[in-house]
Amino acid sequence: MLLVNVQDLTVRSIKLLLINPTDSDAVGNAVIVANKANIPVITLDLAYKGNVISYIAPDSRLGAKMAADFIAGKLGNDVKVIQLEGISVTSDARERGESFGQAVKSINSICWLVNPLIMIGQSVKR
Repeated sequence: MLLVNVQDLTVRSIKLLLINPTDSDAVGNAVIVANKANIPVITLDLAYKGNVISYIAPDSRLGAKMAADFIAGKLGNDVKVIQLEGISVTSDARERGESFGQAVKSINSICWLVNPLIMIGQSVKR
């Protein structure tokens, strides 16, 4: 789907392409198509080893710690925090989840539960 969208954009005279890939290997053909059309490419969140002019990366670990500190500051003492995660397909998502858990566990006044439920379709099981 990404490749089809990039092919469509190349005929629309765009000046720059920003791509936020979920798979840094799979984005390769889309970058090649943009390069052939002389469209500069910037990737976000995940780096691509091919011909891109820039890569903009978040600091997922710092962001997760900031989120945990913010929650602790807002909720106060003796609270329960439940961390629900979807399927972590990117390294950034995994880093955010792990770092948030570490940060919350380091705050003694918070009870931290990670993924307490397994969701299947519309039903929820414990």
